[in-house]
Amino acid sequence: MSAAPPAQPDLVIFHEVSPADLRKMAATSNDSPTGGGARDIRFSFKAFDPVFTRLLPHQRKQKLRRKGIFRDEPVRFGKAQYPTADGRDIESTIEWYTPTDSRPNDGRVPRVNGISAMPTPRLDAGVPFLLIIRSTDGEITFSYAYRDRLAGWDSALANAIVESLSSKRGKALAAGWINLQNPKERYIHGQRP
Repeated sequence: MSAAPPAQPDLVIFHEVSPADLRKMAATSNDSPTGGGARDIRFSFKAFDPVFTRLLPHQRKQKLRRKGIFRDEPVRFGKAQYPTADGRDIESTIEWYTPTDSRPNDGRVPRVNGISAMPTPRLDAGVPFLLIIRSTDGEITFSYAYRDRLAGWDSALANAIVESLSSKRGKALAAGWINLQNPKERYIHGQRP
């Protein structure tokens, strides 16, 4: 009997990391001592919900405030891993929430400062892109690609990131997703699907 082929990345969500996102990841996004400060990374719900549904295999109901009342809302979730330099795997849960009343067009990955499997990007390597990667074996990992250092990445992914940068409008962040097993199946924020 032959061994199964090694897992390969197949579905990748990418998101340009802004200075505000860095503050969220470090839990320093509150600008007043009274608390607050967002801790989530937001994506277009319409464009990204289908891919987060594929990426995160589990769903539960959670009481969330919508339209002034608490009601059961679906929350997608899955386990993510990050391999450390010493060979250990750090594991944590990643979640996907539906839009809030104040952000009716945005889905979100909440509490990014508490996702221990999400490494901190290097700040000396150029503009970072957070990568949420699902492999063919279903494993989810995090990584970063850097705008000026895309040469080592899959060419379809690198091209999608470059296209997302050229499609940016105004202050919008570059973002998208791509199926590396079928690179024509993708979304680039700012382009029509």
